[in-house]
Amino acid sequence: MRMRVTKNTLLSLKLKENLYTVCYILETALWQFFDVKLENNNWCENKPVKLNPLFIAYVGKAANSLIVSKLNLDEYVFEKEPKTILWIRPKINDDNTGFVFKGGDLVSVVPEKDYVDAPIFKANLTLPNDRVLIEKYELVNMWGADDLKDRLVRYFEKGINRDDLKFEIFPELWNDREQLKPLTSRLPDLLR
Repeated sequence: MRMRVTKNTLLSLKLKENLYTVCYILETALWQFFDVKLENNNWCENKPVKLNPLFIAYVGKAANSLIVSKLNLDEYVFEKEPKTILWIRPKINDDNTGFVFKGGDLVSVVPEKDYVDAPIFKANLTLPNDRVLIEKYELVNMWGADDLKDRLVRYFEKGINRDDLKFEIFPELWNDREQLKPLTSRLPDLLR
């Protein structure tokens, strides 16, 4: 089912057979995901009243293919205007070797504004000094349907909630890459 994505809408998403979750549309391309799942799309019978946030991401139009139904916003309790305005904006890899992005800046993004011109909150995030910030904040890079499915399915099945793209942008961030293979489709096939 194709549904029009509009601001301030709560939606049910199908991640795979027998796995559904909920997301809230903050802005057309800014979606908030929650720590809630069902085996079917029957939220009326199994309704969680309070939704606990997992992460917020910039999402491309292709992710609309995951939407299966609209939920009644008034029946759920969650923070509808999250305070998170900080994002990691990756830097272009200037040495022309390896991955296209290396490192990044923590930027302050104002709602409905582009992150390209966002003011820098903390420049040149490095490891190990900025490990907490790098793990906490999401990258501004857009997510597609397969990327989201992979990340959310892995979270609901294995409890791991993180962006595999950070393996390349901050290569020394985590040391469990081999144990997680294959990595999510957030990375190009050759790097998975």
